[in-house]
Amino acid sequence: MKLLYSSALLIALLTIFGCNKNKEPLKDVAPLLLLPKQDGGRLSDQELNGMKLYYVINTSIRKEVPDFKRAQGSAYQQGILSSKDVAPLSAVEKNKTFYLTYPNGKEDTLMIDYNQLSEKDARKDLCFCIQSLNNVFRNGQKLNQEGQSADGTPIFSYEK
Repeated sequence: MKLLYSSALLIALLTIFGCNKNKEPLKDVAPLLLLPKQDGGRLSDQELNGMKLYYVINTSIRKEVPDFKRAQGSAYQQGILSSKDVAPLSAVEKNKTFYLTYPNGKEDTLMIDYNQLSEKDARKDLCFCIQSLNNVFRNGQKLNQEGQSADGTPIFSYEK
């Protein structure tokens, strides 16, 4: 009988004080992580540092994605590029087409598709993110996820 009361009390406490994903704060959207490669290897620091990402507004004005840069920590040494600003530009502003420029003037077209989720739908996702990444294409070719960062963010790589 004592075990029954203890079990009932434990279930009641877990119900009252347990994790409720509807009360948890939504997490920041994970950054877009790109890993450009050449001949299977890392690009030079000069090339990585000189890459820029742009989007177009009003059909003619090109604007630079302000936070597009090399990722921090060990990802910096791996040559990974990162941007969190791409998510709201794609999901909220509906800019799906971006232009990745290299220091030599070459340019790639990226289609980056984030969805804007309702808070209810975001809570169904394990990450509790309000903006979820669907696909990334480079020059019409879908990029595959090569791996993920330490926090589980997908890394998309491609051969330059």
